[in-house]
Amino acid sequence: MTESDWFATLYRGAYQELVLAVFALTRDRAQPVPAADGSWWVSVRDPATYRMSLATIRDGRTWTVSQLLKDPANEVGFIREVTVVSSNGVLYALGHSSVSTLGAPSAAFFSFYRSMDGGHSWELTYDAGVPRVVHSVSPTPVVISAGDIIVSTPDAPQRVLVSKDGGRSFQPAMRPELDWVSWTRAGYLNTRTGPTPTHWLSEDGINWRKLGE
Repeated sequence: MTESDWFATLYRGAYQELVLAVFALTRDRAQPVPAADGSWWVSVRDPATYRMSLATIRDGRTWTVSQLLKDPANEVGFIREVTVVSSNGVLYALGHSSVSTLGAPSAAFFSFYRSMDGGHSWELTYDAGVPRVVHSVSPTPVVISAGDIIVSTPDAPQRVLVSKDGGRSFQPAMRPELDWVSWTRAGYLNTRTGPTPTHWLSEDGINWRKLGE
């Protein structure tokens, strides 16, 4: 082996270790707070298939890993994270790719899932399709008591996508009061951007209270 071959082999080995290290750090993404039912969720990428599954913990000791999520058509590996919310004993999850646009926590909307068995299995109820019309969404879906599911699309003229059939279809609608939505221990947090950002809190996704007043 020549000196140049030795350096090339060393470089490839170091590069491989770097890729594996980065992959190990980025394949798991934890939600910062538990869902409304008290469950904690982590998006986990299977290194063999590059598909996503979800790991959850409820008792503080035991992790349960769900079946692999079905990917949108011809898009294996595009989903980077899954955001889970719960309502009335049903779990809902939005599959997205996390991006940042001028500091805003936007994401590309890829798929929507529903679980009726506590997260052991997930049904792909909606595939956003290609080409994507909505490229920038707030990655936390809002599930209201009436059963409607709302995904905020702050950059789109209609402002939101609404599902009235359990996440099987989404239609654009006007909800100008919604902007960037996230889930907190106190409920949904709606952050309205602008020269002077304001924050609104809601436990049910219907009634919003402005913070600081």
